[in-house]
Amino acid sequence: MVPARRAQLIAHAKPFAVDAGECLFPESEAPTEVFIITEGTVCVYADIKSEAEPVFLGEHGPGSCVGWEPGISGTTGIRALATFGVTGLALPVDAFMEIARYEPVLRKTMLMQAGKGEVWRAVLAEMERRTGRISSAAGIVERIAPLCIAREWPEDQAEINSSQNRIWVVMGGEGVKARDRWHGGDGVLWARLVGLPENEFTKALLDRPAGQPRTDDRSDVGEKLVSRPVTITPKRHVQSRGKPLQTVAVVFTLLLLAAAAVATWASRQHRTKRISVTGRLVFTGDNRTITAGAGGVLSEFHLRETEKIQGGALLAVIRPPLDEEGVRRLTGEIARLERDAAFCDAVLSGAKADGTNVPASLMEIARRQAQLAGELRVFRAIERANPNDPALTPAERTRVNAYFANIKRAQDELTNSDTRDASSRYDDLREAEQSLREAQEEVAAHVQAFSGATTGDKDAAAQEIRDYQRILARLNRAVTDRRDAVNRIRKEIASMRPEQIPSTTLISAASSVAPEILLISTAIAAGEEQLKASSTALKADIATARKKLGQLRDDAAPRQIKSLQPGYIIEAAKLTTGTIVRPDTTLGRIITRSAWQIDCTFPETGRMEPGQELAITVADRYATLVYEQFAPLPGSTTRVPLRDSRDDWRDGMAIRAETTVITGTLLDEWLASAGIKRR
Repeated sequence: MVPARRAQLIAHAKPFAVDAGECLFPESEAPTEVFIITEGTVCVYADIKSEAEPVFLGEHGPGSCVGWEPGISGTTGIRALATFGVTGLALPVDAFMEIARYEPVLRKTMLMQAGKGEVWRAVLAEMERRTGRISSAAGIVERIAPLCIAREWPEDQAEINSSQNRIWVVMGGEGVKARDRWHGGDGVLWARLVGLPENEFTKALLDRPAGQPRTDDRSDVGEKLVSRPVTITPKRHVQSRGKPLQTVAVVFTLLLLAAAAVATWASRQHRTKRISVTGRLVFTGDNRTITAGAGGVLSEFHLRETEKIQGGALLAVIRPPLDEEGVRRLTGEIARLERDAAFCDAVLSGAKADGTNVPASLMEIARRQAQLAGELRVFRAIERANPNDPALTPAERTRVNAYFANIKRAQDELTNSDTRDASSRYDDLREAEQSLREAQEEVAAHVQAFSGATTGDKDAAAQEIRDYQRILARLNRAVTDRRDAVNRIRKEIASMRPEQIPSTTLISAASSVAPEILLISTAIAAGEEQLKASSTALKADIATARKKLGQLRDDAAPRQIKSLQPGYIIEAAKLTTGTIVRPDTTLGRIITRSAWQIDCTFPETGRMEPGQELAITVADRYATLVYEQFAPLPGSTTRVPLRDSRDDWRDGMAIRAETTVITGTLLDEWLASAGIKRR
């Protein structure tokens, strides 16, 4: 094994050990683990219902695997007995099979080789299908086991489908039943199949001992007693005659009793012979009619009389007519809806929209939106005091310039008025400034004139200082009042400067257009919602129309007429490519490869028993041999129904049937050799 697979296997494994005489797993249950033996030996036996004693399946030593074969098929009755102390690794069956399927060494040496137990189960299942019963199959298994193979579905699908002279029997899997004959992989996830060699299996089944008479010494004695005459020699002396006669009578009686016993035994020993008769296949099943199923033009035709077809085979192709008017109508509707939807999207994005053939309702919404957008641009330009905004149209720019021209005139008038007012206030300012200087000079002169108290009297000096301070405070207040008057007049003059008037006017203009901008923005948003709703509805209508158009084209797509099951065409309508057909046009009739009978005469029909096995072959073709049970039809001595069928069978095909019949008993044979007819 490659290292990666070996590591994967060891990761799932655990060690195990059993002593000599112990079983690796319970006999009454299917094993759930695979046991890889590293030391010791294990002998495997199986309980086979056709055999009186357990069947020996093999001895396994180091390097062998035990339990995987019954584990995947769920088989019970398997005894894996350790003949010596055994140790090794055990891992789940599922894990082992997953590894073995992808490991070339394990797949080639194990999975693709049919185990002896699998061969036993496959042989018994096929024997029961062919004969209706099972019997000892040891000879058959020993004969064909080396020729059997095993494969898995779907890994070996190609080989299974192409195999010749193989009978595939299911051993286990998912979606399939064990012991069934393989009929294909529909619904099967995985299956393990055993391929029996059909020819060798059939020969082995035919060569089984079937009702041969037993031979022992008593048959020779019986033949001698029946065929040899009895002679009695009388004595010469008359006086002694009574005793010999009595002796002869006793001997003769014993001989008669012995002959009767032998005859009774011989009458129970059936004698058989093999017969072979010819006949012809007769199909008695139902024919299935194949119809077109759709009207239109026949573009392909694959039906031929007597042609063999498989299930799902393409028989014909019919192209229904296309509803041209419906296609044109839906195509035009889709173009109109796409044009309207594109118009709505263009208006929403602000791109140039083509209004050709657009509904009046959409045009009215678009016109109103354009008008509101223009108003909004004008008011925005006014708000930003930007008459040169590049987004403005010439007409809108004219409106903004006119608005600002009106403001300019108002500003000029206000400036002239303020200039006049400012001139008069300048005179007042000069007077106030002159009065302020005089007051300041008076304070300075008073301060300069006061040089301190002139008297030595303290009280008088203090009073003198207080008078000076009171006069000075009054003079300072007069200076402060005059300074405030100067500042007030200066502020009034500053507020009357012409360069300050325009900005104030523009601010008041921007605040005056703010409510208008809000109203216009709200109206534009409502219009956009209408356009979005219209676009969404139009696109939904486009999707619906496209779906209808696709349905029309799908309805006109080529219709394939296929076979639901395999069979043979027994009659085909005379149609050629290009023919106009109706939905109920009969294309052909097909037989289903079932309900076959043999039409032949059996001279020994009266000697055959119901359920007796018939070996049937197509004349001179051994490969199509099948087994049937004799079951004469009521009121008919020349028809035998068949359970099985073959792909290459045809009505009227020559058939040879072989079987054994009872020709009589051993006693009849003895009597016939002596020229005596038995009553």
